[in-house]
Amino acid sequence: MERIKKGICQAVVINSGNANACNGPQGLKDARKMAFGVSRCLRVDERLVLVSSTGVIGVPLPMPVIERNIPKLAKDLSRMDG
Repeated sequence: MERIKKGICQAVVINSGNANACNGPQGLKDARKMAFGVSRCLRVDERLVLVSSTGVIGVPLPMPVIERNIPKLAKDLSRMDG
C-alpha cells in the first residue's frame, strides 16, 4: 500500500497460492524481499516494484523458492508491443 500511493510503477510481481496476509512483520519483510529481487533483475528502482499475492491467508511465503526463481522469471520476460 505504501508504494501504490505514488500512482506509478515499473514492475509488478504477483504470486498465487499464498496471500501473504496476516503474517505480521515477516509478511512485510517478505514482500520487500520480493520487490528487491525483481528490482535487481530488471534494473528498476525497488520503490517502483509492486507486490501482489493471492491465496491462503496466514501462511508465510516460501521465500527460498521465490528468491531462487525470480531471476528465471525475469529472464523469461519478453517485450510485447501493440
